[in-house]
Amino acid sequence: MRASGDWCNCGRDRSKRILFAVFVLICPEFVTAQDNPSPQTTTTFSVSASEPTDEQLEGWVVDLGDADYSTRQFANIQLNLNMNRSIPIVIRSLESANGDQSDRLFQFLSSIAADPYTEYGELAYQAIVKIALLKTTSKAIRAQKILSVIVESQRESSLTRLRSLGVEIRDRTFQVISTKTEIKDALVIDSHFTGSASDIECLRWFNNIEFVRLEGPSISKEILKQISQLPHMKRLQLVHTDLTATDLEVLSDGPDLELLEVIYASFGNEAVEVLSNLPLWNKLYLFGTKVSMSGKRELEYKLDSVDVIVAKGGFLGVQCPPTSVIIDRVVNGGAADTAKLVRDDKILSINNIPVFVFDDLRRELANYGVGEEVSIEFERKSFIAPGEPLQKEIIQRQVILQARVETGQDR
Repeated sequence: MRASGDWCNCGRDRSKRILFAVFVLICPEFVTAQDNPSPQTTTTFSVSASEPTDEQLEGWVVDLGDADYSTRQFANIQLNLNMNRSIPIVIRSLESANGDQSDRLFQFLSSIAADPYTEYGELAYQAIVKIALLKTTSKAIRAQKILSVIVESQRESSLTRLRSLGVEIRDRTFQVISTKTEIKDALVIDSHFTGSASDIECLRWFNNIEFVRLEGPSISKEILKQISQLPHMKRLQLVHTDLTATDLEVLSDGPDLELLEVIYASFGNEAVEVLSNLPLWNKLYLFGTKVSMSGKRELEYKLDSVDVIVAKGGFLGVQCPPTSVIIDRVVNGGAADTAKLVRDDKILSINNIPVFVFDDLRRELANYGVGEEVSIEFERKSFIAPGEPLQKEIIQRQVILQARVETGQDR
């Protein structure tokens, strides 16, 4: 296991204290007065510098369950000094151990697993995971409780560090396929991020993240690979990145995605084969890429159960409810704002093509890129005087589409 820096170990002592407390709650029968010898009691051990035999190691493993505190302490020290050989023996012994012996072996493994960024910590952690997967046995239940403590401790210390590096994990509002959406526990890595791919290896502890947004040219293939390890990620946005079609291949080993949304990228039809082999099951939205309409048709054929949307990248800058084309919000500084469209205007057509719901508008605008001009016909209601009905006016304007303006990116 590659180390991720000293900060990964910052919660080590705290983890061990918490793990011991959990063992007191889970297994009170093995916490005796001998685990807390009196201050007047001093035990001196003679530690041999010679390599212990397998028989000695196996004996020390047995001694972990001894009734005598000093015997257990000596065994613990010896096993810790020889972890490369002792951990596999402890793991094997745990399979058949019961009672106090099982409790002591769990305690030994959990003290090492509390620091899962080391080679032996990872080995001990994975051993506990394997036991936890047995689901209903008493050992599995105990292992699951230990894992929950380790994960919570690692998540807490990791979150503090990630925030110091400019990573955000919190409730946010985003444009998702041009629709304003409230996202819970959204993960955002953008220009504020001052770390590297190895710094986000700790995201493995966050099983609550379903939405990820990666933004900016600093997003690398290595960062994308780390993100693909999130077990419950369902929606991924890639915004203004320099990722290539080949870079996207790392997503093939990740979780099944409900949505992949790419907003402005330089790849074209060479990405079709890669995209068609990704674990996508609902929507693929390519906005402002070089994928052509023939590429879109190929994606639709290969991803026959996926809604594929390919847009050239021209952005009008309005928000509408899904079931209408009445403007709910005009994005400040966008193309519609420049053309003096306002809230409550009802869009009727784009270049004489009628639109009735927001999807109609979005799909028609997909045919135009940044800097292209479109003719927009819309209906505006005007207030004349109290008691008088609103006056309807049909207006037609030429609008030059702009690059997409992101909203909801508050920090």
